[in-house]
Amino acid sequence: MSAIVDALAGACREHGVDLRTGTPVARVLHGPDGVGGVITPTGEEFRAPRVISTVNPHHLFRDLLADGAMDPGIRDTVLAEPMRGSAFKVVLEVDSLPPYAGLPKDADPETVRACQFRFGSSPRTIENAITEALAGRTGDEILMWGLTPTLTSPALTPGTTHLISLNAWHAPYQPQDGPWDAARTEHFGYRCVAQLGLLMPGIADRIVAHRFMNPVEMAAELGLAGSNITHGDMLPAGLFGARPHPALADHRTPLPGFYVGGSGTWPGGYVTGTPGRNTAAAVLRDLAHDEQRPHP
Repeated sequence: MSAIVDALAGACREHGVDLRTGTPVARVLHGPDGVGGVITPTGEEFRAPRVISTVNPHHLFRDLLADGAMDPGIRDTVLAEPMRGSAFKVVLEVDSLPPYAGLPKDADPETVRACQFRFGSSPRTIENAITEALAGRTGDEILMWGLTPTLTSPALTPGTTHLISLNAWHAPYQPQDGPWDAARTEHFGYRCVAQLGLLMPGIADRIVAHRFMNPVEMAAELGLAGSNITHGDMLPAGLFGARPHPALADHRTPLPGFYVGGSGTWPGGYVTGTPGRNTAAAVLRDLAHDEQRPHP
């Protein structure tokens, strides 16, 4: 994933785009004629006749848009949609990559190592993991997918070590038997490592450093409301034109010049890039339309 981000950032810079990281937006500016730009927590203003938001719709309508920007009914509907997440992150730094267990004889081990791997051996396993999480419990069966990002981005580690990155489900954001603390986080993280050992025998002995992030930490550090990685559940009530609200279905909003994209809009989360592509297409169509209108 970091390789994709690097490529996109490089393409943007070649076209003269100024990328600012570590610069959060405090508020979307607007006036009688529509959107006016954004302002940062330090008071720095960026003025623009068009603004695109790709943040979680909850964050947008709760924190960034003033009451008068749009019909308050839109905000109420968007904020009424629950943000239920169950993501747990495991990152392992290892001194060497272990062999995979049970590979077919004709499989190239190096090719396999560069692929994503998944744990979810049967529909029963998947259903049990989800059922336990909905009940507020971390079940015995953990769904995981992961990869080794240093095979495509070796600069992620300073020397010859590798990173193994795992996403684990389902770890409830609010466990019914107490909050996430350091002990619970370490225990669940090492359960993930033990399960990974079924695919990569001896992996535990190769770990030189690790980072386990529970759902609450992920929400705080990465801005994932409720640790929901798709900015809202991908369920029937939140799909198509209802994502995140019918008034925003075509990525335009009732605030002239203001657009919404990202995982919280249709067609939703995961790594397709389609919400951003559709939002950009809407902006380009509007720009072309404005250029074709006769000027007084």
